[in-house]
Amino acid sequence: MRLRLLAPLTLFALLLAPAPARCQEEPIGPERIRRMEARDSACAVTFDDGPGRHTGALLDILKARKVRATFFVLGQQAAEHPEIIRRMVAEGHEVDNHSYDHPVFRHLSPERQREEMERTEQVLRGLGIAPRFFRPPYGLYNAETVRLAAEEHMVLALWSVDSQDWKYRTLEGVESRVLPGKGGRAEGVFLFHDIHQTTVKFMGDVLDKLAADGCRFVTLGQWMEELSRVAVEKPGETPGAKPAGEGR
Repeated sequence: MRLRLLAPLTLFALLLAPAPARCQEEPIGPERIRRMEARDSACAVTFDDGPGRHTGALLDILKARKVRATFFVLGQQAAEHPEIIRRMVAEGHEVDNHSYDHPVFRHLSPERQREEMERTEQVLRGLGIAPRFFRPPYGLYNAETVRLAAEEHMVLALWSVDSQDWKYRTLEGVESRVLPGKGGRAEGVFLFHDIHQTTVKFMGDVLDKLAADGCRFVTLGQWMEELSRVAVEKPGETPGAKPAGEGR
């Protein structure tokens, strides 16, 4: 099910520059991801848990379609496949932090949470990358996670459309999760996983159908910058907001 999101526009300008250590940015969760009625449909395609043995084939698919994506990588995987990370950057994709070895952050002490973030950041900085966003494994986090991400100059970022490709290993199953229904419009922040061979196998078809449904593919950073411009151009308005009392 898609999540349709309504919330005040707040602090988007902070996404355009590294946050000071004392600044704690509001997480980019479903409540902050909204429809951009005044723009062409913007779709930020994101991939978690890689890079892995199928990521190279996925990059071929993205390159053939001129789609730039955002990869939330694990530090241990990035350390094992630095050549894939370099290729991601060279081909215009964004690379961000998804922890070092995928623990449940809500079960970790603040010290362990920081270690997970910093170990991955060290790997990425060694490859010339300064991650802007942090996505906690499983999308599970607590207040300490948000605070620590801010201290590491990252904003916590989730998604609005979950393909559940770890569960649905068929094209039809994933399409039922990510394609808009009749009369709908494709848009939002999409979650996939590049570690699954099945995902990579049918990703070309998924991207083609999203494009046919009106998707204009952007990276997560570009998506947030466009949202910030909407806030500046139309102060006091919420793009796509429904009147109070309407259903979501």
